[in-house]
Amino acid sequence: MIKYSLLFFSAALFYSCETVIDVPLKDADQRIVIEGNITNDTNSCIVKISKVSNFYSSNTFNYVSNAIVKIVENGTTEFILQEIAPGIYKSPGFVGIVGANYLLNVTVDGKQYLANSTMPAPVEIDSLTLEDNFFFGDTSKVLVCHFQDPVNVANNYRYFSLFQDSIGRGIDIDRDQFFNGENISHEVFEFSGNIANFLGDTVTVELWSIDAAVYDYLFTLEATLNAGSGQFASPANPNSNINNGALGYFSAHAISRKGKKLVP
Repeated sequence: MIKYSLLFFSAALFYSCETVIDVPLKDADQRIVIEGNITNDTNSCIVKISKVSNFYSSNTFNYVSNAIVKIVENGTTEFILQEIAPGIYKSPGFVGIVGANYLLNVTVDGKQYLANSTMPAPVEIDSLTLEDNFFFGDTSKVLVCHFQDPVNVANNYRYFSLFQDSIGRGIDIDRDQFFNGENISHEVFEFSGNIANFLGDTVTVELWSIDAAVYDYLFTLEATLNAGSGQFASPANPNSNINNGALGYFSAHAISRKGKKLVP
């Protein structure tokens, strides 16, 4: 059993912060790990490539340089990503298009890895509210995100709260299987201590519209993390949407965001 670190980039690109998640893996001997993101924000096309260390190594991951990384938009327009740092590949100025299909094509040591993702339409955040949360006699403040889920569309969501250069809950996902077309109120940030400690600060909430395959990856990743923590007996590798035995994910997702200044 070994571990590797998944670095979720998108929020880090905009706020200089990242979430590091250690995932227990099975049968991962020098396997490729690919983490790719495309969003509707400028300069958001980034792919990170690493290799999982083997059982006898130091449980770190090794960045992979000199890979050939391409993105094909709607089967026609090709973008070649440049390596800007060891194992990190970008396409400067790239902006993803809502509804477009993206093919990720990565070649490492002559072996090709492919993944597809289609960017869903963004769902706008209507408002953010501070509300009291009562739990076993204790009261705390929580930040609640309100939005209208589109009718007759299968939506998958990921939530991020960004506060004082840190990202809230690493995996906070939802799908509208049971609330299609409804008004949604989702708790995204919980304060530790009295709200007076945070007066004047601003919290930013991002609502990601992700495709079904990425939701499945994150759902199984969360189950893997729970298994690794001992909540379940046998951890398994998350369901990657990348072929040829690669670990990781490729996501074309649309982001909406809203900030709120914390006032009593």
